[in-house]
Amino acid sequence: MHAPEIYEENKSAARRDIDESVPELLSFMKWGKNELILDYGCGAGSTGRKHFVPRAEEMDSHIHAIDVSSEMVTHAREKFPHPRVTYNIGSILEDDFPLKDLQFDRIFAIYVFHYIKDYKEALHRFYKLLKPGSQFGFTVLARSNLFKMYTLLGEDPRFKPYMHGYQKFIPQWYEEEETAEHAEESFRKAVTNSGFTVTHMKIHRQKFFHPKIETLIELYFALNPFIISIPESLHGELRQAYRENTIRIYKLAPDATSVETQHEMLTVVVEKPLTV
Repeated sequence: MHAPEIYEENKSAARRDIDESVPELLSFMKWGKNELILDYGCGAGSTGRKHFVPRAEEMDSHIHAIDVSSEMVTHAREKFPHPRVTYNIGSILEDDFPLKDLQFDRIFAIYVFHYIKDYKEALHRFYKLLKPGSQFGFTVLARSNLFKMYTLLGEDPRFKPYMHGYQKFIPQWYEEEETAEHAEESFRKAVTNSGFTVTHMKIHRQKFFHPKIETLIELYFALNPFIISIPESLHGELRQAYRENTIRIYKLAPDATSVETQHEMLTVVVEKPLTV
């Protein structure tokens, strides 16, 4: 994501999901003093500031917040600076991941795994970063029309030249079968194969009413990983394409002003065994 201001302004459904799911994850965790916490995929920084910083303050701990998007990290540094948070840029799948030599007491990845094509390799690498006996909590979109939008826009002749490689943003489990149950089965198998034990895993079937369809369009716009490659002269057409596809997917009237969306997400807490 390369448009943090637009994302933060329009992430109404994601904000609701995060505010419900993160406390759920936290409730399954055993907390200690002086912990080192990883907030992977920190985005624009608001989730960490609201949910993780208070715990770090309470437990005298420190957070490393990291994201693959330099725009998101810049925004987070400017809007949510805190003495207990260190921001950085990096990808868990890169060999030069800047935090690869650290060992964490707790790791979070909130709404991140659906952006990681090779999620199985990512889980192996997170396992290496986690101390034995410690926990990893994450949420993931199991099924969403966001993935369908990547295909519709990526194959649109107007945008195809700028969205080459869009397939890497469509999750492997979604390509195999477009159900939340398949996503749950895929993640249960993947975390177990990585060495984790499952503490908690649950499917949430979510609906969200957008009083203004433009809110959803702006969210899709902000989440487009190719937005910095698409010329600004095409941004108006891109927004219109999002609107037309939304109307088609949800079978709305052409002049619709609102939309109720549906998606499924997983909340997961896993633990690295003490004996490894």
